[in-house]
Amino acid sequence: MKYNSVFISDIHLGSKKAKSKALNEWLKGNEMKELYLVGDIIDIWRFKQVFSMSYQKQTSHLEVVERILKHTRKGTIVHYIWGNHDEFMQKFSGHRIFGAISLHERMDFVSKSGKKFLVLHGHQFDFLTKYPITSWTYKLGDRCYEILLSFNEVFNWV
Repeated sequence: MKYNSVFISDIHLGSKKAKSKALNEWLKGNEMKELYLVGDIIDIWRFKQVFSMSYQKQTSHLEVVERILKHTRKGTIVHYIWGNHDEFMQKFSGHRIFGAISLHERMDFVSKSGKKFLVLHGHQFDFLTKYPITSWTYKLGDRCYEILLSFNEVFNWV
């Protein structure tokens, strides 16, 4: 299928929970004029998990990046809006990475009908992200997040 604008977020490449195989299949079968990667595309918090994955799973994560780059070579405009798990990307703000990918903390999107939308990941509204209190709060939140993801796996299976 062909799309004007596609918005994807929370892929969490580098983590065991990433659905890279499904995303690769979708990216392979679709075209778009603009692609908005809206935060947590790469999960730097869990990136060490990638070293305990099988070679096939690691390759699948890399293929997502390769497919996105392939889309840029075909003319897709890619906007990367970083989130809290890939916040390291802000260091490259103001530069185009890999040629055609622009980096932003937030940006405006104007629909075909002229409506204007603010596109951001949303971590800017998280009190603990904005005002870190102690490291144990991050660890507790991270553990709860992992538990919820596990419940979600079971829920999706059912």
